[in-house]
Amino acid sequence: MLRDVLGAIRTSQGKPTRIMADANLSWLSLMTFLEVLLRNDFVQSETQGMRVVYTLTTKGEGLLRQFESLYQEILPLELGNLPAANVAIHDWSVKSKARRGPIISALRSNLEGRGFTLLENDSVAGRSGVVHRFDLLTEDPRRLKHGYLVVDELDSHKLLGLFVNQLDSGVTIHVIPLRESTPEDRRLAKKYGIDIRESQPTDSRPI
Repeated sequence: MLRDVLGAIRTSQGKPTRIMADANLSWLSLMTFLEVLLRNDFVQSETQGMRVVYTLTTKGEGLLRQFESLYQEILPLELGNLPAANVAIHDWSVKSKARRGPIISALRSNLEGRGFTLLENDSVAGRSGVVHRFDLLTEDPRRLKHGYLVVDELDSHKLLGLFVNQLDSGVTIHVIPLRESTPEDRRLAKKYGIDIRESQPTDSRPI
């Protein structure tokens, strides 16, 4: 989703209505994205007559290039050209409710206390037609979706799969490994934009 917004800003001559149409966003969602991008110096605004236009900063251009580079890595998978029935949904969630339950329960309470909405349906249909399921699916106060998944451990294969899911579903993914992640896992997760959270349910850092 963020890649779409940055790309739309680059190609739309900075006009908000064009950005909104090209990125397929509502006006409220677009304003939320622009606010975050402006605050973090990825985008700059300029008043031209009675119109405000938006352009990418050097930092924003660099971020978009990173997204485009990562996107090229998954092109060989051709997810968008495969019928949903032929795409295996990788479910790496911990099967034991006794191990997964307390973490999700504490996470629910934590997020509710911070103004998140807990969604009843924990599944999201991606652009490819694949249905992505999470242990917990929420919506933050800005109405952006976040998916949480408790896994036994991480590896490069799972992280790439989660990256693909994130691109396809438009959901920000947070993964909670029960075993400590390696420095290489953390490096890849940062590169792919996947948030690794500690398994302690008291984790209260902002999202």
